[in-house]
Amino acid sequence: MSIIGGLTPIEVTYRRLQRGTQATTNVLAVVGAAQEAGVPFVINGFISLDLMVAGDAFLVLEEIRDQDDATYREYGRTTYYNVQTSPMVWFEPKVCMGWRVRIQRTAGADRNVTYQFIGG
Repeated sequence: MSIIGGLTPIEVTYRRLQRGTQATTNVLAVVGAAQEAGVPFVINGFISLDLMVAGDAFLVLEEIRDQDDATYREYGRTTYYNVQTSPMVWFEPKVCMGWRVRIQRTAGADRNVTYQFIGG
């Protein structure tokens, strides 16, 4: 398995940690992803929206691979606005064979988002 940071999806093996920083843009960008062809795994983690300010809006999507193990389907969608008093967005553990989080700035300025995901 290869580990690649930034906008490229990341494959993780069991007990592998992904962490880093991702800049937002006005298009959906992958923050982190995990896939294990034909092998279910557990994944969870968080992103931090602590750099948001008044006037910012970020769309966060969580997606899971469908039964065909190739197509991502939306699991959850939330838009966050302005300064976040509780900036840590937690993604509950999921058992799946493919998972990813994407983010998009829909208002305001681009900001860095930190993240940490663990698969096992």
